[in-house]
Amino acid sequence: MSTLPRTSPALRISAITIRLHSRRSLRSITFSINEIQRDDNWVQLGQDSLTATFTPPLNISTPDHLKLELNARLLRIGPKAIAEMDQVLDIHVGELLHNHADQPGQRELKETYGKVEVIILLWNKAATISQSNTITGTIAGTSSDYGESANLVPTTEDVLYVCPRFRILLIGKTGVGKSSLINETFGVRDALVSDFAPGQADIETEIFSEKNPQFVLHDSRGFEPGEEGSFQTVRDFIQTRDKMLALKDKLHAIWVCMAIPVSGGRLLEIGLEELFHLKNEGALGDVPMIAVFTKFDELVVREDRRHDADLSEEELSELAEKAFERECLEPFRTKVGHQIPYNAVSTQEGYESTLTDLIRVTFENVQHHFGPEASIVTAIAQKASSIVKIEGCIA
Repeated sequence: MSTLPRTSPALRISAITIRLHSRRSLRSITFSINEIQRDDNWVQLGQDSLTATFTPPLNISTPDHLKLELNARLLRIGPKAIAEMDQVLDIHVGELLHNHADQPGQRELKETYGKVEVIILLWNKAATISQSNTITGTIAGTSSDYGESANLVPTTEDVLYVCPRFRILLIGKTGVGKSSLINETFGVRDALVSDFAPGQADIETEIFSEKNPQFVLHDSRGFEPGEEGSFQTVRDFIQTRDKMLALKDKLHAIWVCMAIPVSGGRLLEIGLEELFHLKNEGALGDVPMIAVFTKFDELVVREDRRHDADLSEEELSELAEKAFERECLEPFRTKVGHQIPYNAVSTQEGYESTLTDLIRVTFENVQHHFGPEASIVTAIAQKASSIVKIEGCIA
């Protein structure tokens, strides 16, 4: 039996992450395809990493040529330790995919160029196939790409039609670091919680960002003294959203933010404690609720000051983690139990891994409670973890 001829594989790039394995801070990337420069939003994942997500994915083929121009700065302890570095990476798609072009399906390709690691998330479109083949695809393909016999998971476009935005409720008093947390984890600078004065934006207000179209925020300012109706407002809002039929209208996650009490003081306000109990009892529905303990860096600084010895980073980190367990986690679990997931975070430089962990916990809980559509949008919306973004796209 004769088969249809094969053509050069058509491919889609869903995301690119660039990571430096050196003491340099990656500052910017200029990306070109066949010498045509693109205007993409490269998001900082840490000092050494930048990532760009393409929705819809970029269509490329094996003859195409990709160019990445990197600008980095040398990191060194001490004054005036700034040294700029520019590096150009030329990537020929045909060479990159030499051993992979005939394998359909979305995957992650890693290539190292000196001290630069390039991670490319690809979907193989397999433009022309054998008559006897049946291709099973995952996210970022369309059924028209593969013929009517293909058995496909919904495409990114389908997912965004059902659930165009990751919808999150932020609960916490003013000053706990909510704005910086949202800015760092979702890459937005034009939808700051702090931009709204008290009474100007209530919990029903949808806060959008032009820089992140897959993200929408609701903000509750916590349960301040003298605001007896605020707890009921938050409870009713969560329950109302839980009853909504459309996935796009439901809350997909709740972050309850509490500053770590490094100088003493109360960890849990009465309203927050009651809210956690309602969640444990099932009165707030399926939406995952995560306890976020902010300003972990201040706890590290405190522990450093308490000890006169010249501690290594590992020793200081261990002391801070023990202090967190003793002063925050144990009292928290005593009051609300072990059912509520948690993360200690900081938005300061050097603590990027805490934000990655928070996104990981959020993504896994959204996936568990709402399935692939909401978790894929979560992965697309967040900007703190390239691994979660990749896993979300191939879930």
